Amino acid sequence: METQLRADNAVFSIRFDLVDRSYGVVDRLDVLGAAVDWDADRAIPRSLTLQMLPRSDLLNVPFKYLGKPYWLLKMDNVDGGYAEFPMGAYPFTIPERLVVEAGALGSGSSDTAGDNEESANPETWTLTLGDQMHYLEAAGVGPQGFSVSAGTELVDGLAALLSRNGLSDVSGITASDAVASQTLSWTLDRGAEATSWQAVFIPGPGPFGATMSPYGVWYTRYGWQQVRTALKEQTTAWADVAAELHAQLGYSPPGFDLDFDRYIARPAPDLAALSGVGVIEYEPGQNSLLQPGVQITPNLSALGNRATVIQSSATAGLNDVAVVDLNDLIPGHPLSQGKTGFYMELSESSPGGVNALQMQAQAKRMLFDAVRSLESVRITTLANPAHDAWEIVSLRVPGDPIFDTAQFCSEQHWSWDLFTGKMTHELRRLGIPAVTAVVIP
Repeated sequence: METQLRADNAVFSIRFDLVDRSYGVVDRLDVLGAAVDWDADRAIPRSLTLQMLPRSDLLNVPFKYLGKPYWLLKMDNVDGGYAEFPMGAYPFTIPERLVVEAGALGSGSSDTAGDNEESANPETWTLTLGDQMHYLEAAGVGPQGFSVSAGTELVDGLAALLSRNGLSDVSGITASDAVASQTLSWTLDRGAEATSWQAVFIPGPGPFGATMSPYGVWYTRYGWQQVRTALKEQTTAWADVAAELHAQLGYSPPGFDLDFDRYIARPAPDLAALSGVGVIEYEPGQNSLLQPGVQITPNLSALGNRATVIQSSATAGLNDVAVVDLNDLIPGHPLSQGKTGFYMELSESSPGGVNALQMQAQAKRMLFDAVRSLESVRITTLANPAHDAWEIVSLRVPGDPIFDTAQFCSEQHWSWDLFTGKMTHELRRLGIPAVTAVVIP
């Protein structure tokens, strides 16, 4: 497939289906232009921007249908047929459109069938649609609230959350034996107050019998003093609950995949074991998907080299704390305290009811996010269907003082123009050489 993508005579096409909530095809859409993009920082990470001919039956029916695009590549080197790549599913909402006064004469908004051939005519619509996370962002837990009972695996809590929203496919949720040791609850309103801690170290061994775990994580106990601050109340969206469960599991933020339209819950990449995961590789060359021009800029937005997770409690007293130090996790990392000479602290609370290993996973995910804040790398490639969400990329730029040795990067943002077949990427260098990467062909 990659050979066909790189061919000078590569031929590709697109198809846009209009489907119902069960993915049954209702019709085809006449689309004039479209791009799919993914951004790590958005609550609705993937979106579809498209221009299309108007259709009166799609006015005033938000969320009833979904747009489902496919990118098709002609496989001349196989059988001459087309390989088809699904590009996700996007709830159809409200178009941006221009209404003109001369509509009755066949111009502008009156041409809702898109059948007027006047060059000055047909009206076009522009839409930016979020993926199915839009359902979870728009809907809230409601007056009945939501809870994960003590002893329940957190991934079963995610499955129950999806079921409450009419989503039955849980095959994209990675198994975990992490459980809630006490009931976790979410109510209609959230954010009534925030809690912070003033911590005092209390010496003593952690659950490993020593101050250091096998994973470069030390664990101990703190005494603390509660400080509460009133905040503006807001409705609890399902996306908020999902994000909190993902954080407690040490998983990447929630989203849906491109191929099967499944909800995805996966562990965040492990900085200490990146060589054991599939990696998308880019390097300049005659047969490379990478296009000329690599822009490297400092980011420095949310740096950190030591992450602390404090388990909250309803009453003051002793509280469990997990700390991950980049010195121990990745010795010699450019951001580690051993290199910078000082600690850049990160901290989060964890609801009561999680165990030490869950807290460690949460702290390691915090460090992953901080390391991603080191440096931004912008590249352009030909279309590459290997990309989805939270990909790890190996990038080598011969002759560069750093990138002459391939470097692990994390995808921060990508945008794929479905009509031109070009992709733009913002990567984040992780500061780890990709010398033993397992490459996705």
